[in-house]
Amino acid sequence: MNCFEFNRLEVNHLSHLSNELVAFLHRGNELFDHLVKSAADKWQLSTPEMRILLFLDQHPEMDTARDVAVQCAMSKASVSGNVLKLATRGLLTVDVDLKDRRFQHLTITDLAAPILEDARKRFQSVDHDLIGILTDEEQQQFLALLKKLNDDQRFQISSDTGKD
Repeated sequence: MNCFEFNRLEVNHLSHLSNELVAFLHRGNELFDHLVKSAADKWQLSTPEMRILLFLDQHPEMDTARDVAVQCAMSKASVSGNVLKLATRGLLTVDVDLKDRRFQHLTITDLAAPILEDARKRFQSVDHDLIGILTDEEQQQFLALLKKLNDDQRFQISSDTGKD
């Protein structure tokens, strides 16, 4: 599972657009999983540990275990356990929030720099692998449309999605 986890749906009543979108996202998810696992294996990290490092690297402003758990669809217990392992290896520091002691802020250390640099190199091919068939102009249009859809606050998934 990754920060963009979803299940491939084999449901006949989905629209053609939904089917194409699910298939595209599934392919991207599989590629992301493969890249995370290969980077984790190289550095003798678990996949969740690598996901946490990658998330904090991409979103330094979202630096609490709760942020990671919510955004990466991981349990807080899993995040906390893996954060402890990363901190023990010196890859993260954990600092208690002075204003609210319930929160701990996570910071990537310099020891994680080569791991993240290696992971970034692995991910450089993702754009090409997913949308390389498109022209530069089509890629820009596609990315602009994705950003517009992602920024739309009307699209909220609630726990009762699919219920009347």
